[in-house]
Amino acid sequence: MIKPAASTVGGAGMELRYAKVILSAETLLAALRPTPAGIDLSKRDGLYKLLPVSIREAVNARLRERWWRGQQPPVVDEAAAAASRETVERALRWLGPMAHDTVRWHDERSMERAQRFSVRPRALMVQTLHFADRRKADDAIVEVLLGLSCVCWYDDERRRLESLDWDDE
Repeated sequence: MIKPAASTVGGAGMELRYAKVILSAETLLAALRPTPAGIDLSKRDGLYKLLPVSIREAVNARLRERWWRGQQPPVVDEAAAAASRETVERALRWLGPMAHDTVRWHDERSMERAQRFSVRPRALMVQTLHFADRRKADDAIVEVLLGLSCVCWYDDERRRLESLDWDDE
């Protein structure tokens, strides 16, 4: 087996963890589709707990920079929410398949020899996050999480404002 460089996600041994973060982001975005109840906060907490420290710190720093520069909190803007959602969806269109293949590749490697003779196509290591540049992967995941944070915030604010409207009537 080819050994990945230290600067890659696989070289750091983080490919499965990164894949789980990406898959959790996909799940969270899908859960944000318009529903009356809103999002289950445990999904957000679960995603946050999966994050490696370096990504968590980068996301926190970027959120502080973006949202809390001493200004008033941003207003609920449907266009900004739609733009954030589109950014996340665009990134997940290429990150998602790699994350799915990474999980599948790991599953295939851990199967018993007798189960390996499946007719299902196998995932190739080159299709996974194994050889991805770690810095670029970090940046892409941070951008997804920032966009997802914006989408969640807009969704929460919209629901809060709707509940205030119902209370006024």
